Amino acid sequence: MTMKTLLYTEYERLEIADQSKPRPSDGEVLLRIAACGICGSELEAFKTRSPRRVPPLVMDTSSVV
Repeated sequence: MTMKTLLYTEYERLEIADQSKPRPSDGEVLLRIAACGICGSELEAFKTRSPRRVPPLVMDTSSVV
């Protein structure tokens, strides 16, 4: 099974991609997300090439788009 992810692949580039769903380890759970959004600080970090968010990075994941 796959899920949608927002990938920050390189500076100034975001991609929506399918990735394999993770398998939870013992004591962990996998949640289904009904809706998601991006925080304004994430957008600012993307826009200004923040050293705190260096690509490649998964910005967001969701099983529903």
